Parts: sequence; C-alpha cells; structure tokens
Amino acid sequence: MKRTLIVAIAIASLIAGCSGAGGFQPTVPAPNPQSPVAGVAQATLSILVPHKKAASEAKRPAYVSPGTRSLSFQVPSMGSPQVVGLALGGPACPLVGENYVCTAYFNAPVGLGQALTIKTFASTDGSGSPLSLNTASLDVKVGQVNPITVSLNGVVAALGLFMTPNYVNAGTSKTLTATFQAYDAAGDLIVGSGTPVNASNVAVTPSLATSDTSGAIAIGTYSPGSSSWPVSFNGAAIASPTMTVSASGYTSYAVALTVYTPGQTPTPSPTPSPTPTGGPTATPAGGPTPFPTPAATPNLTLACNTSTQRCGVQRWHTKTLDDVDEFKVNWTPTIDTVTQLTQLPVPTGFNENGPGGTDNGRFAPNETQVFTVRALLITRKHETGTSGDDDYHIEIADPDNPSATMVTEAPHGECTYACASGFGSYFDGIRTELDTCFGAASSSFQAFPAGVIVNFTGVGFFDGLHGQTGALANPGSPASNFELHPLVYMEFVSGKPVGVPGC
Repeated sequence: MKRTLIVAIAIASLIAGCSGAGGFQPTVPAPNPQSPVAGVAQATLSILVPHKKAASEAKRPAYVSPGTRSLSFQVPSMGSPQVVGLALGGPACPLVGENYVCTAYFNAPVGLGQALTIKTFASTDGSGSPLSLNTASLDVKVGQVNPITVSLNGVVAALGLFMTPNYVNAGTSKTLTATFQAYDAAGDLIVGSGTPVNASNVAVTPSLATSDTSGAIAIGTYSPGSSSWPVSFNGAAIASPTMTVSASGYTSYAVALTVYTPGQTPTPSPTPSPTPTGGPTATPAGGPTPFPTPAATPNLTLACNTSTQRCGVQRWHTKTLDDVDEFKVNWTPTIDTVTQLTQLPVPTGFNENGPGGTDNGRFAPNETQVFTVRALLITRKHETGTSGDDDYHIEIADPDNPSATMVTEAPHGECTYACASGFGSYFDGIRTELDTCFGAASSSFQAFPAGVIVNFTGVGFFDGLHGQTGALANPGSPASNFELHPLVYMEFVSGKPVGVPGC
C-alpha cells in the first residue's frame, strides 16, 4: 500500500531548542521560538501518512506505511536520534483526503552536507523495526530557509509472491507473471518502483526458483521496474510444482502452481498471505495481508441515519457484512482468478434467500472466505430507483481469459445495515475511488476505458442467477453465480487515469 509521499523539511533561521540528543515526544511539538542558541536550528517536517482504509494509489517511488506512528531523525553530531510521535487525527496530523498531513519539529545542527537519516516506525516511541528509512544530505545555514525532500525506502520484513494466473493446463503452453511482494513490519504491502531495502538500507534482491526439474518451467529475468519475472510453461504433463521466492537474510516463501490435466475443471488454489519470520527485522504482529484487515464485528442494533437511503432487501445483512455469521469470515484472502471463481460449485442446499430461507447466514466455505482477484474492469452501474439497492454493480473479467466474467458489488456505506456493520467506509472508499478516477456512476451501464486492471478484494457470495450483467452460472444447481459482495478493498495494477485530480 504505497502512496506518493514526500518528506519535506524546511530549516528555518536559528531558533532555540533542546540539545541535539533529543528524546521521545508523545505528541508533535509546537514550534518553540526563544532566544537564539548558537549552532542549533529548529527544522519543520511535513509528512503524509496514508489513511489505513484508503484505496491504494498507483506505484510511486516514495514509501510511507499506513502503520506509521512515529519518526526519528539523526545526523552524526546529534548523538541519539530525536523521536517524534504522530497522533494521527490530532491537531498536528489532520486527515486531508486519503492522507494524514503531519507536521513535526526537530532540532538540527548548523552545517553543510550533513547525513540526515530519517526512519518511520509502527510504535509511538521509535522502538522496534523501521517501516521505512533513507539518508539525505542536509544543509542548515544561518538566517535562511533550506527546504529539502527525501524519498523513503520501504523496509522489508517478509517476502511474498503473486502468480498470475496460479494455474496452467497440461497440453497448452502458457506465459505467466510471478510478482515479488514485500511486507513491512506493520504488515503492509510495499508497492512501488523504488528498491525495497533491509533495516540497514541495503537493497533486497529477490530470486525465484521452481521445484520442477523437468525443464517444463522456465523463469525469465527479474525486472525491478515491475517487481516481476516472466515464467514460461511448455505444456508438458508434470506434477504441480511450487514457486519459491527468496532473498538473503529472509525466510523463503512458496506458492503452488497448479497443473490441470486435460478435461479437469480448474478449481481455486488458495495462496495464503506470507507469514513474516523476522529476518533482519522483527516479526510483524498478526502477519501481513494484501489489504487492511477490517476489525469490525456485527452490530445489528447500531442506529444509523438512513431514513432517506433506499437499500436492498434480499440477503441484505449478508451483502453488507451485518449478518450473524460475519464473525466466521476468514480475512486472510486467497488469491484467485476470475476463471477460477466462476468454477466454484454452487453450495449444496443453496437458497437465494439464505440458509433456511433466512437473511442472516452464509453458505460455507466460500461465503466465509475473502478473495483477492486481479481483474479487468468492464462496466459499472449505480443501481438506483425503486428496484435498486444503491450498490455499485461492477462487471470484471479475467485478463488472461476475457470471456470469463463475474459480478462484484460495493454497497452504499450509509445504507441500512451497511452503516451498522462498521464496514461502510470500506465500501465507500471503493466507490469514491472509482468516481474520482472515472466520473460519477450512472444508473445505466458505463464501460470503463480499455486496459484498466485492478486487484479487487471482497467477501464471497452466491446470488441467484437472474440475468445480471456480467454474471456466469457456476456449476451446480439451482442456477447461481458467484460474486465478491461486498468489495472491501481495491488497488490499481494498470490503466489508472493520468492527470485526473485526486485519482
């Protein structure tokens, strides 16, 4: 989860301050102009910390984790680093759009060409493993402002791998993409064109290997720009191999590449999120996931101001994560393709009105699972009117198999039950991102521009098949289609509009 984030530092004229050693400050300190102290100036720093629930931005080189809660600053003459805590949402760190805009102050010694090291941390006191860091040349001159900018490198705590797709068919040659994924110590995915580093600011260089020894799998050259390898499969009938990513100082991470025999129906091959094992940095608490894991639980009694907001009725508790079985949902996503999800079998005893014909309940295991899918955006519709439920109905397709399509939906966060569920901001985050980048949704279907690919994350849901645009019948009966409903997170992979304010 990476944003365009610049650490901007302005060194003002000489201002009194503490000694160079500094110490932990539980909140961002206000400027403290006093009588000038020789050799010391007070530096003002501005940093953007991504809102944890905001949708991901495009790939950019600067990295600040959404888990950032403190900063440290140090030049060689300082001695111990100065630490500033960030009270997100407070007066010094207000939420502006998708970022907290934080202002911090630290004491900088006067001098030219000083090596200023900045680190960010998930702790509030600068302890633990850094989330990002970098060193820049700092000039502090007497009697003038000396602004600089610093791009921070994400510090890798654990390795991951994303195969697109994660299956091949024997008898058919195929070129796949293996994408390197790195997670910081807060469990957030580091995405960007910059080089991931270890805690010593040394570049982490990944390598990819396969368990196949027959030569059916060939791994191409790693591309730092795309963080990926091309992987070729020659179509041979081989046992399903594993693909393993590794890097010096880290525990390797492996995923399965399923090889289907002719006539075999593809089924999902879950790829769990990597579990950090420490390496050169501390083990992230809870383990990384590809998106911010919601902490909400059902609240069927919360009063919401939805008197004027029309919402759906059929399985509406389930569609908005306000049902009694919400606590059963596994929030560690499996990584699948649209093709695979359209092949999930209709659950035994499926009723489009829910288990036993009641709204509150889920058909395990696929309605109690979160899925992440890389997909081509096809069309979108705002379902309004007397028969609408105010959802955004989004048709997606498999980039490698465009004839495979499915439905994904993002409810309105202020709808009845959507509000009460506690997940409304997740739903609205996706809707806002799409509206900002592509214009407001219409009550009729609108096509997305060609080539827009996103990673969508959502909860599995079976719907009765009744002519929905983009829906394909899953195998089994009664006629049903599998959806991601509701969507809870998205990030652009390619095709994000350029030059659109706020997108």
